[in-house]
This record gives sequence, structure tokens and C-alpha cells, in this order.
Amino acid sequence: MANGWRGWARGLAAVLLVFGMASGSLATLFWAVGVGPMRGVKSAPERYVGPIGPIAVEPGDLDIGEVWETTYHRHPVRVRNLSNQPIAIEGFEVSCRTCMDVEEAGLRLGPGESGLIHLKFEFWYRYLSQFHDATRPLQQQFRPIFADESLNRATRGQNWEVVGTIRSRAAVRALAMDFGEALVRGGKPVRRKLDVRVHVPHDRLEAVSYHPGVGVQFQPRSDADGRYDMIVEASPLIPVGPFQTEIHVYVHERGGHRAWAFMLPVFGNVQPSVRLMPSTLNLGKQPLGTEFEEFVTVLGLHGDDASIDGHPVGSSGVAIERLPSTDRRSPPMFRIRVHIDTIGEGLKKLQFCIRGGDGNVVLLELPIIFDGIVK
Repeated sequence: MANGWRGWARGLAAVLLVFGMASGSLATLFWAVGVGPMRGVKSAPERYVGPIGPIAVEPGDLDIGEVWETTYHRHPVRVRNLSNQPIAIEGFEVSCRTCMDVEEAGLRLGPGESGLIHLKFEFWYRYLSQFHDATRPLQQQFRPIFADESLNRATRGQNWEVVGTIRSRAAVRALAMDFGEALVRGGKPVRRKLDVRVHVPHDRLEAVSYHPGVGVQFQPRSDADGRYDMIVEASPLIPVGPFQTEIHVYVHERGGHRAWAFMLPVFGNVQPSVRLMPSTLNLGKQPLGTEFEEFVTVLGLHGDDASIDGHPVGSSGVAIERLPSTDRRSPPMFRIRVHIDTIGEGLKKLQFCIRGGDGNVVLLELPIIFDGIVK
């Protein structure tokens, strides 16, 4: 299991909830990745600690006790083969792929033999409603996958539940910060503000950013003790293209102890100073033989700052026309007409060649995506 936000890619088939940020201009992403039910696992009214088929666990090992929130926690569980036959376990299913995993890929146990497996947890995951909670319960489930498929069928619906209590030093009202395409190379810095709550007596907060273009400040809030505005600023000097990093926040507790509190993934996609808006035309389903019209603006230019030549690239059925403008301060705008001449998924491309007064040439490509259907 990957640590921190890197583990999310393994659970992208999960639920993505979007919450508005304090700035109101972009969304803060709150991931609940991989928390759907496991295959064949049914929720039970009572916690189960008994055997699953021929395999039993020590019930006490399914309670991890009270632990501090961290990006990584390892917990041993002893398993035992109750049968008089060798048992092969090919793997394990877990109820939350991003916050829990089993270290061992598989296990083989002889008759009556015992062995250890190790559960791995990432405690950064929380529900938004738990933002104010200094402690929160841990309840995760897992089950073995047997090499013998008949055992899997016979034990379908059975799973062990791990419980415990997670203590939090501080929490942020988000699991990630997405700058989207708001940052423009050479433009202005972009700031986002998040709400932070500290649950322990402390002197100050410290943030460590692992990207030179991403900075953090904490401003105490006057309306509540232990509450801060966490201001994350992305620099316009970050190179064009996607970027991603992590911010780790530490609490300096009373007495001088420095303790890890939480981690905030940060990512975005820096745009060039001259760019198309929109950057892609997605026309969706369109009847075959029809013509679709859309408008595209070249941002970062004004009036006659540069000459612009737009033309199709290896595509037919596309026409482009620059619209006249009487305001030199307005960015150039183009009318795009697309003839739907393909059944099924289609892709056409336009290329804009922009020649500035300084002699520099910028090439921008506009993909046009559609799905041609028969009327």
C-alpha cells in the first residue's frame, strides 16, 4: 500500500465528493476512496471475530487500541489453521483500499499451524463530519481469499472487523487541495484558504511543503481557540503542466514536543500564459450529418498583440473564423464549426499558430471530441 496521497491511484474507482472551499472560487476535494463494500462481504449487526472457514484469528489482535493519527501504522494479527489439512491463502480483501491493507500477499499454513499477518493503516482518511473530533472510532473489515474456491463460496459474507480509537492532534477540513487550472505561468499567485482545528494544547503550528512553489501560512482565528486559517499559495513560477506535492503539518505542543498532525496533498495543472478557453471541445452525442458551432477564446492576448492563424490538423469538416472586435483590450475570439461526419467516437484537431510582436511563435492545439449517432 502506498503511503499518503500516492495510494489514491489504487482506488480511483471510488467515490469523489466535492466540497466548496472558503474562497468559493475552486473546489476542495474530499476523497472517500475505496470505502464501498467488499465482494461478498455483507454488513453485520454484530462484530465478528470467529473463524472464517478453517482459519481463526486471536480476537484480541482485532483491537488495535488507541493510536495517534499518522500516515502509516502497522499492526500484527496471528492466524491459525484449525483444520487437519494444509490451507493456502492467496490474498486478502479489505473494506477500504486506501486506508487499510494486508502486508502479506498470501499465506500457507499446515494443519494446526499458526502464522502472523500485518495490517497496515493510513489514518489520514476521515469523514468531514469528524473534523471537530479529537478522537474517532476505527472500524475496518478484512477477509482471506482462499486458493480453494469452494472455501470462498462457503465463507461468502463473513469478515473480520478491526476496531480501535484514532487520536488526532489537528485536522484540516479537506483531504486534498486542487488548484485545478487556476494557476497561469507568469501570472499572479493563487491562494486557497482552509479551516484547521487543533485538538491538543500547543504553542504553534509548523508546515513543511515539499515543493518550492507551494507555501503555507497559518493565521489564528479570533472566533475560536485552536482554530486557524491555513493559507496555501501556489507560485506562478511553477513550470507549465501538472504538479503535485504534499504539505505535512506539525504541532509544537506545550513543553516543546514537535508532533506530526496531518498531511495535505496539493496538486494542479499550471497553464501557459497564452492558452485556449476552453482547452478542449467535447460535443458529446451529435446526430450524423449535423453541424455544431462553438466559440473559443485565446487568453493572454489582447487585440492585435499577435497574428493568429488557425487551421485543421489532418481533419476535415472543421471551419474556423475569427470574430471581429472593436475593443483592443478584448482577447481574440474564434467561431468553430464542426460537421459530424463519423459514426461513433470521433476526434478532430485544430492548431493555432500565434506569432507575437517579439518574433516568438506559440502553437496551441484544440482537440474536438464527439460521438456521432444515427438519427
